[in-house]
Amino acid sequence: MTFNHFIGLYVVQANNGNGDPKNQESLHYFNPAYPFNQFTTAIDAVGQIVEDYDADKLFPVYGFGGRFFGSTRTQDCHPLNDNSSNPHVIGVQGILDAYRYALSSTTLSQPANFAQVINNATLAASEFQSGLHYFILLIITNGSISDMEQTKCAIVEASKYPLSIIIVGVGDKGNFEAMHQLDSDMKMLRDIHGRKTQRDIVQFVPLRDVFGDTFIPSKMIEYQRSLSKKVLAEVPKQVKLYMKFKGIRPIDVYDAFLIDNPDSTTASPIQAPTTSLPSHF
Repeated sequence: MTFNHFIGLYVVQANNGNGDPKNQESLHYFNPAYPFNQFTTAIDAVGQIVEDYDADKLFPVYGFGGRFFGSTRTQDCHPLNDNSSNPHVIGVQGILDAYRYALSSTTLSQPANFAQVINNATLAASEFQSGLHYFILLIITNGSISDMEQTKCAIVEASKYPLSIIIVGVGDKGNFEAMHQLDSDMKMLRDIHGRKTQRDIVQFVPLRDVFGDTFIPSKMIEYQRSLSKKVLAEVPKQVKLYMKFKGIRPIDVYDAFLIDNPDSTTASPIQAPTTSLPSHF
């Protein structure tokens, strides 16, 4: 099964539990000796894989749990390029640049709410259900969450649509119990109303499981390869289960491709022209 859009949505947690970016103990801190931190490690590891499956290489990038660009209130979903009308950036390097740009103009804050970003990703995915498109939402977090029940409701709803959620936990001291609850590998997640997910769509990986007890900068490429393998391991199965849930067969996907691209008689769906995405965030 091939897709002409495999769309990544990137969300970075900016709450004060991650520490002042100027402090060496902060998860957002950049050591002058090497140009990366745990957030950029996660972005790069996942982005380098997802980028190859995205036709237009345009990614919307957001932050939550911070007061962005001079705002006086904590925001749950703000574009890291500070452009609400066009939150997309070009490629993985564009994501990294937007993260650094926002970090220089953001006050870390509370609370840390996940539900809005998931609901917005669900709304975007709900407009593309032919089988030609699939979305990946990457959330990078220190594990703190202020709206657990609302987030469970959001995930239950999201499980109906072409969307997978990858959560990467950063920090050596974070409490990731809530993240493990959201990653319902053992049983289907249920929300406060008793509804359960249609399929497992969440994969959680703590970065410390990749680094081990000691972080060694010279092993960065090895770390990134290991992380990308762990976080993306369940995505093929999640895509397959979505197709099964919707009753979509491979021939149905190709037929949908030909309807969208009537002049294409020999091309495969992955070669389809790019399609503009809605901006719901």
